[in-house]
Formats: sequence, structure tokens, C-alpha cells
Amino acid sequence: MMSEVNVQVTMATGEQATAVLAMLQQARTETTVVLIEHLDEVTPEIQARYLDAMATSDDHLALLAMLNEQVIGMLTVTPLHGQAGVGELGIVVLKDYWHQGIGSLLVDEAIYWFENFAPLEHLVLDVFKQNERAVNLYQRFGFVITDEVQVMDSDGTPQATYLMEYQNN
Repeated sequence: MMSEVNVQVTMATGEQATAVLAMLQQARTETTVVLIEHLDEVTPEIQARYLDAMATSDDHLALLAMLNEQVIGMLTVTPLHGQAGVGELGIVVLKDYWHQGIGSLLVDEAIYWFENFAPLEHLVLDVFKQNERAVNLYQRFGFVITDEVQVMDSDGTPQATYLMEYQNN
């Protein structure tokens, strides 16, 4: 899968804020699934503080997929407000690197962190139903579909969306 590229997974830090923002802004132009509110209002300074805070919190995770010095993907786990013990997983990979195993690499690292270090009891995510490759990826890692809802994509189009959950057994 990734025979021609040497991707490294690293913890995100504030030092990478500018590169992370650039990757997220690029990804948003490549797909309608990047649903980060107020992304245009986030400055590198704000992003740096956010990444540094995540790096020192035991119930947050921010991982970067790096190809040389370029950020090509990111995975986050953040606690859901009002739902004790529940973390939401989010993942984005630049389009040029889709279908090369990078999403699997990031999810595998997140599951390892969740099972061995996180104080969380559940991981949840939502994924557009039409994104069959992503649905299959999450199911391979043990996520189960718990519900189906409508979510607006970044273009404002309603999308059938699976809510999925992984429990630490």
C-alpha cells in the first residue's frame, strides 16, 4: 500500500500549527466532509495553543501523518461536551494520499492510545454513509454502527450519516 512513501505518525504540537492549518484548508477544498467550524478564523497562534493543550491532556489526542516535513493527514480525539467518558474521533487525509493506508495507520494508532492510555470509555465518530471505504475501515477496527442521521456537508447538502462507536473492552 505505502510501498513508495515513508509516512511517519507523530504527536501534533504547536510548532506545527501553520502546517496543520494549511493541510486542513487544502483538505476542505478537496472534499465536502471536512466540517471544521470557523476554520477561516483560526490563526496559527490559536492553532498552536490548541495543539499544545491537546498534547498535555490525557483525554485528547492529535496525531499527524507526515511525509518528510509535509503534514498529509491528521487524526484527533476530543471529549464530547456533556458526555462523560466519550471521545470523538476525527480524521482527514489529503486527497493525493487517499487509498494508501494512511487512514488505517492513524486509526490503528488512535485505537492503541484509547485502549492503553485514554481515560475514555467510548470512541465515537460520524461518517457519511456514501463513504463506503471509510465505513469499512472503521468496521475493520471494531467500530459498530449505532444510528443513522442526516448531517449537512460543507456545501450545505444533507448527507445520510452513520454514527459509529468503539468501546474499550
